[in-house]
Amino acid sequence: MVDETAPVLHRAAHIVSQSGAGPEPEMIAVADGRIRATGTVAALRDRFPGAPETDHGDATLVPGLNDTRRARAAPTSTWC
Repeated sequence: MVDETAPVLHRAAHIVSQSGAGPEPEMIAVADGRIRATGTVAALRDRFPGAPETDHGDATLVPGLNDTRRARAAPTSTWC
């Protein structure tokens, strides 16, 4: 069972879901450092009423840990 307590809703111009299914999400719900849900603004506001929201404006949100130093240090590396 997923603990859906105290999520924070995040909205941005672009959200990369990496699922490849359906349209790009409009908003994500994050709790305990994990993405708990993605979807439309209306759907997530209905699912998590009263949750605080952060609007990131024109930003792009990307899930996961992205170590940009590694990518710059080894631009010709082959990843398996």
